[in-house]
Amino acid sequence: MMSFLIKRNDDEQNIVDIKDSSLGYDFKPNIKSCDIRVNKITLYNSSMIDIILSKKIEKAFERLVSITYDILTTDDEESSSDASIALDEVAKLRAVILNKYQKFLKKEKEEEYIKKLRFLENELRSKIVIHNVYKGLIEQEEFTEERGHSR
Repeated sequence: MMSFLIKRNDDEQNIVDIKDSSLGYDFKPNIKSCDIRVNKITLYNSSMIDIILSKKIEKAFERLVSITYDILTTDDEESSSDASIALDEVAKLRAVILNKYQKFLKKEKEEEYIKKLRFLENELRSKIVIHNVYKGLIEQEEFTEERGHSR
């Protein structure tokens, strides 16, 4: 497969052959136009890569914040299992940031995202612990009531 880099400097346009495509970030564009079909775009400009990845991570993070908010504001029986699922999603996003995007993101942004994810993780873990303690207290109370009636 041949790769080319198109450079544009004011009026001058150059096409440069790129042999090593491992230096860039590959993604599939979300283009709705049916005139041109683009299967893959590889970016080599670090600032453009940072912007695209930041938008992608922010979108996933906003979704996680919404899910976490819904879980923390509800007090039903299923919230503990929902919190566990959301905790898995947080771990998945953290793994993607650390394993896939780390070489493209700026160190400050990476640390900021990891810090935000750690906060969400702590909130979800506290919800799970509170739910389990509350559930344990209810079961203990029911057990003592059953023993009290049998005498």
